[in-house]
Amino acid sequence: MNLSDFSRHYNCTDIEKSRYSEFAEVGEVALNRSVQMQSLINQYAGATFDHGLFRIHNQGSFYRWTKLAFEYFKKFDGFALVFGFDWMGRQFALNEPENSNVILMLDPATAEAFELEASLEEFFNTDLVEGKEDFLEATKFQTINKRAKTDLPFDHCVGFIKPLFLGGKDEILNLEDSDMEVYWELNRQIYFKTKNLPPGTSVNLSIDP
Repeated sequence: MNLSDFSRHYNCTDIEKSRYSEFAEVGEVALNRSVQMQSLINQYAGATFDHGLFRIHNQGSFYRWTKLAFEYFKKFDGFALVFGFDWMGRQFALNEPENSNVILMLDPATAEAFELEASLEEFFNTDLVEGKEDFLEATKFQTINKRAKTDLPFDHCVGFIKPLFLGGKDEILNLEDSDMEVYWELNRQIYFKTKNLPPGTSVNLSIDP
């Protein structure tokens, strides 16, 4: 896996080996499903770029998040493998039905799955390089990260305080440091409890433990 163009535009600022280590052994086995995934994670496992702007999963977190992401985005369960995530907690996955390369961006805040035809190398070396600002909102992240004074932990993201499903605004004042698993589960439950309600319906939610 050659990420030379990506590496010229992104700095590796940390490597996380310990978090999700309990899933590392089974994750190694699961990686045999994809040569691309195996090459990427074996070389860049747990790498954090630009203080948390984008991260590549380690062997354990790859396995854990492949399970978690497709409890929410059920359509892709069994077809895709999660390889990385950005500061907003959006998970990125390689979908390989019938040997075609499709990159998925799974957004817990909107329940949307965006698809991009690309190999992993093309995604990193072209799409992330050209889309560092428009795609990842690098300037917004830098502003938030400077205010926080410490980098996000590997298992955290910056999430919406008031969920977008409940009328929250996509603005800096509505963002906070969140445990990523809790954030995903909260948004998943809210989405499935409210997705069929008419617009403007008053909602009183009780989130399952």
